[in-house]
Amino acid sequence: MPPELIPEESGGPNQPSAGGDSHAQTPLPERPFRALGLVFLAGLAFASLSAAIKEVASEGTGLWVAILARGVVGLVVCLGYASWRGVGLRIRGRLPLVLRCTTGVVAMYCYYWAFTHGGTDLATAVVLLKTAPLWVALLAPVLLGERTGRILWLALLIGGFGVAIRYDASFSGERAGLLASLAAGILAAGAYMALRSLGRTDSTLSVVTWFSVALILFPLVGMAVGESGTRPWSEFSGRAWALLALIGVLGTLGQFFLTSAYAHGRAAAVTVGGLSEVLIALGYTVFWFGESVTLSAALGGGLALAGGVVASLGRRSVVEEGDEPDPRSGEEGNTEYQQRNNNGNRE
Repeated sequence: MPPELIPEESGGPNQPSAGGDSHAQTPLPERPFRALGLVFLAGLAFASLSAAIKEVASEGTGLWVAILARGVVGLVVCLGYASWRGVGLRIRGRLPLVLRCTTGVVAMYCYYWAFTHGGTDLATAVVLLKTAPLWVALLAPVLLGERTGRILWLALLIGGFGVAIRYDASFSGERAGLLASLAAGILAAGAYMALRSLGRTDSTLSVVTWFSVALILFPLVGMAVGESGTRPWSEFSGRAWALLALIGVLGTLGQFFLTSAYAHGRAAAVTVGGLSEVLIALGYTVFWFGESVTLSAALGGGLALAGGVVASLGRRSVVEEGDEPDPRSGEEGNTEYQQRNNNGNRE
């Protein structure tokens, strides 16, 4: 990937990189306005990516082809960057990588399916995907042995209440999509917890590269099994091919902008700035796709989103109390970069 997209190859503290060279990384100076600008561009790229997915699905291409497009472009960029830097891509944490790839790809499919076939609108799907920190807060004490502070329990209460309101405000035709969006958020949380383990043993570049491989292999299997309502590739329109190319480019640009934002600003500020994606997705929902959002649905979605943000910030405060490294330092805290590489988070 481009230099700013991939943090310096660093596993855990004092851990040599996948390429075999061990060096310390100097944190970049904070530039908060640049960070907010970059995170806005990331939100624009990811929201536009989701809108393109919705458009290409109407062309009868199927979702697996769209995911494949993301994987192909991402893999080409990763391999090009690895070759340029002369680093290796060997993985030490194989089981966590399998878990990260499986949960990440399935989360991505559930998320895309929710607003293309599940009946829910794009903005709601984005909001429910962003509840992933809630599920991390709920599962991390059991699966990772990490403590949960009071603010995280408050976040779970707010977010759970919001999800309940949003589901109660739904109509029968969109409930499958709401459940798929929630499943995507839960699976994205599983992917993040796998990344917590990978961050101690493997470089970000290695993990992102192998995840791109998964974004190719899983769709190939899915297309071999068959996906209902899809056309043969020979019948794809020129518009469909253009949208697929755009999807691959937007996915890569989104990761580039977001990782660069973390390099220039504090994680908490970048997280809050990332809410721009929800607003942009809402704009696409109302003005591009002509879908309406009721007041009760907006209230429930807003509370669910607030719970996710509070949980994300609350977990970072717990990390700071534990004296873990700065996420921009290239040490173990580098997993915050990798959290954003969770494409379920699309992302």
